[in-house]
Formats: sequence, C-alpha cells, structure tokens
Amino acid sequence: MYGDCDANTLQKMWREISTENSCVFKITRGERAGQECGKKTKTGSEHCSRHERARESRPRKLPRSEGTSKRVKNDEKRVVHVLRKHPTLNVLYHSETDLVFKSARNRVVIGMIRDGEVCDLDDDVIEVAKKNGFTVEE
Repeated sequence: MYGDCDANTLQKMWREISTENSCVFKITRGERAGQECGKKTKTGSEHCSRHERARESRPRKLPRSEGTSKRVKNDEKRVVHVLRKHPTLNVLYHSETDLVFKSARNRVVIGMIRDGEVCDLDDDVIEVAKKNGFTVEE
C-alpha cells in the first residue's frame, strides 16, 4: 500500500497522524523556519519541554510601530544644559553663559549675571540665549 510512496510523503503523512501530542511552537530560523516543532509533548501541554521553558522565560516583544526608533542619531542628540544655583545671588544660572533662569521647572531666561548682579533682559542677553538654544521670557 505505502510501498510506492517516497520518504517525504510518508513523513508528512506520519506528522499528520501524530500531531495530537506534538509541539506547536513555530520555528523562526534555520532550514525548518515557519514549520512547527513537532516533538512529543507532555500530557496537557502544547509545547515540548524545550519550548515550554523558552516561552516562560522570554518576555514577548511588542511590535514597534513603523518609523519609531529607540536610538537617537548622532546629529539629533539633545544638548543637556546644566543649571546651578549661584552661591551668593541665590538664583538658578547657566555657568557657561551666566544666563539667569526663572526656576528649575520653568527653564526660561529672565536675565544675565553682570558684575555680580542680575541684569534684566536686553538685546545682548536674548541673542546669547537664542544662540545657546534657551527660551526667553517675553
């Protein structure tokens, strides 16, 4: 009856018959990519011992939406400005430019330190702030 069938056909027929207790894990790499594992499973389980352990220990990855990336390209890196509290004037300022800011939460330029005092906004202060990427209080 099966004498005239080739080996591949017989294996396929055997898999169809014995799928009742076989692992349903889809292989993702190698020659058998896209096929089910097919190894015998324990009673009441859908996966063989190898794939049962792998399925439990590996968290499922959520699909990323297209166009999003966690990595930041070199030309898109954000510049981090460190603001410090001035030791004598008790204001928040940027030590490289001496620009004074409203608060730690509201990082808006309100003036500049000149000659040990806080000066109000003028054209020079606004120019320095915009050159360094700070927002200026209107």
